[in-house]
Parts: sequence; structure tokens; C-alpha cells
Amino acid sequence: MFMLRFLYHSELYGGCSSLVSDEDFTLFRHLHHAGHVGKFVIASEEAVSKGIRRIVALTGAEASKEEMRTNLNHLRKQLTDKDQARTAEITANVLEEVKALLAGNPKALVIVQELKAYSSKKALDRALKQVKALSAETSAMFFSVDSEAKKIVCLSAVPESAVNRGLKANEWVQQVSGLMQGKGGGKPEAAQASGSNVSCLQEALGIAAQFANAKLNSSS
Repeated sequence: MFMLRFLYHSELYGGCSSLVSDEDFTLFRHLHHAGHVGKFVIASEEAVSKGIRRIVALTGAEASKEEMRTNLNHLRKQLTDKDQARTAEITANVLEEVKALLAGNPKALVIVQELKAYSSKKALDRALKQVKALSAETSAMFFSVDSEAKKIVCLSAVPESAVNRGLKANEWVQQVSGLMQGKGGGKPEAAQASGSNVSCLQEALGIAAQFANAKLNSSS
């Protein structure tokens, strides 16, 4: 590693100005030719004072490592951006599906439905919040299956009025968590479960709907 110090064109110097400090280049005195440096990668650049910048560069094996780190960070950012874009698209589609669902049954006391959210709990949570905003008295449980990841998830939300009538979200998810071969828990107003038995979806939907309707009908 070595440092290159130079002055660049600025108002301070008025014109193209450059200054190289001889002591910063002692490294080159020990080289037979420039090719011995090998790879050359700029690791950082910073302002020292007005009109002066310092560049830190790596050569040889360290340069290769720095280049690899840079490439990996770039790839990681690409994957993160792609994942965020996919999640945003999934969430938008789920919210549209919930809007249509509520429009077709605006006064439903219970909704148990599969949504195409894959394994995104965030998308299901947004869906439940949309139910609360559009139909505050509706108790909802949403399921989603990610066959590739071999994962099934469900989230539920129950308004206070339904909790008072005996339907509690944490008890609700417990009815299906075992069938899902997973775990579940939460509070009376909100709960979730996830498991690996993706083939149980239809059975879980039936059990969840039957349990919720039985609880609310028994208290009416």
C-alpha cells in the first residue's frame, strides 16, 4: 500500500496545478520495472485540505483482495435491490387482492384466505393492516405458501370486538400450527405461525374458517 498526494485544478491555484511529494514514491525505488506492482486498485480517496486530496491505493495481492471485496459488495447490493423490488411487487399485488376481496364482501366478520405472498410475512402484515383500515370489524387470517422454500406461513388479526366475543388470534393460529408442522404464537389481537408442511393449505384454510365462525356464532 502506498499514498499518492497531489494538488488538483481548483480556484485556489488558478489553473492546472500538480505537486507530487518525492517521499510518497519511495516504493518505486525498489522495483525493477512498473510491472512488478501488479494489480493497482484505488482503495480510498479523501480531502486533506482545500485543493489537496489523498489517494490510498493497494497493489499486488492486497489489490486483488480489495477488487474482490468491491465486486462482492456490488453483487450484494444488486441482490438486495432485486429482493426489495420483488417484495414491493408482491406486496402491491397482495394489497390489490385484499381490496377486491373486501369489495366483494364488505361486511364479512371473518376472512380466511390464501394470498400469493410466498414467504413474505411483511406482505401478509400489510394485507392485515389494509383489512383493518377498510373493514375494522373483520377478523382475518391470511395464508401463503412458498413451494420453492418449502414454507407455509399464516398471519391473523382480530379486532377488539371479536376478542371480546371469544375469538383470539393466538388461539386461532394454534389450531393450524401443528398441521403446518411448525410453531405459532402471538397476542389475542395479532398472531402468526409458520411451518414446512406446504401440502396442508386447503385443510388449514377449512380448519381456520370453521374455528373462527364457531367462536363468533357461539357468542351471538
